[in-house]
Parts: sequence; structure tokens; C-alpha cells
Amino acid sequence: AIPAILLVTLGTRFFFQSLYTLQLRDLRPMRHIHREMKDYLHEMEKGLLLTGGLKESTDMGEFLLHMHSYLVLLDMTPFPNRPCHSIHCSLQEVLVHADVGRQIQLLKLVQTKHEELVKYI
Repeated sequence: AIPAILLVTLGTRFFFQSLYTLQLRDLRPMRHIHREMKDYLHEMEKGLLLTGGLKESTDMGEFLLHMHSYLVLLDMTPFPNRPCHSIHCSLQEVLVHADVGRQIQLLKLVQTKHEELVKYI
């Protein structure tokens, strides 16, 4: 029974990674994409720290651009739904809070959740 479970798990993982590659015509390995997503998170954090929060439209525009790029990659990768949904909710919370400290705290939480996605690669 255990070898069958391993075959199904590994086969499913390989299938969805192949499907992702074909869908985007993106031939980069998942680790590279994960690293690119991490870079977007660091850019969002840097923007929050340098501007003191999402107060002005120009600050928010750049932040949202990085967030959108991150979420597009997250949605198009074969990561499980539960961790991805949790990351989506946490990023929405970043936009809701006006306190910069809370925004950075929530973004750190997203970064932690993002690092946990490595085990699915």
C-alpha cells in the first residue's frame, strides 16, 4: 500500500509540474520560480520599510505590482490549495491594516508561509 501511495504522490506532483510548464511555456525549474517569488516578497517588504507604509498611491502602486506578480506565480504553480489560500488571505490582510508595523508583521508571516512551500517542490 505504501509504494502505491508513493507512486500516486510522486506521479501527481510530476503531472502538475509538467502541466504548469506547458501552460505557461515556462521551462524554468520550480526552485527558480520559488526564488523569484521570494524576491517579489522582499521587494514588497523593502517598499513598506522605505515608504513607511501604504499611504500614497505611488507607494501602493509599486507594492501592488509586486503583489500581483507574486500571486500570478503562486496561482500558476502546482502548490497545494490550503497553503496558497492562506498566503492569499494574509496578503489581503496587509492591505487592510493601516499600521505599518502590522503590515510588516503580516508580510513576514507570508514570507514564512512561502518558505514552507519548498517542501512541495
